[in-house]
Amino acid sequence: MEKTVIQTISCCQLGVSAFVGELSSGVIAIVFNFLILGIAGNVGVAAYGVVANLSIVAFAIFNGLAQGAQPLISESYGKGQPIQIKKLLKWSLLVCLAVEALIH
Repeated sequence: MEKTVIQTISCCQLGVSAFVGELSSGVIAIVFNFLILGIAGNVGVAAYGVVANLSIVAFAIFNGLAQGAQPLISESYGKGQPIQIKKLLKWSLLVCLAVEALIH
């Protein structure tokens, strides 16, 4: 029984920082929505919701590009191929710039 409690506490400790981050994001969104509601009304909150969700989608795309490039660059680094690393970095930046141009 005691071992299970210790394991549960250990697992919870790993997730506390993510929990606090998600909780604070929710509180910030609620406060921000109430502020916009007071300033611009329902239309302002709706407009902010659209912009915020589009921002989340754009962030997810760029995060996916970064996470996709990371193992390729890491493998080249491990193999000691600096030319390949520079080529991958250049292509990654070009793809990000192209996606940014499409999104913007």
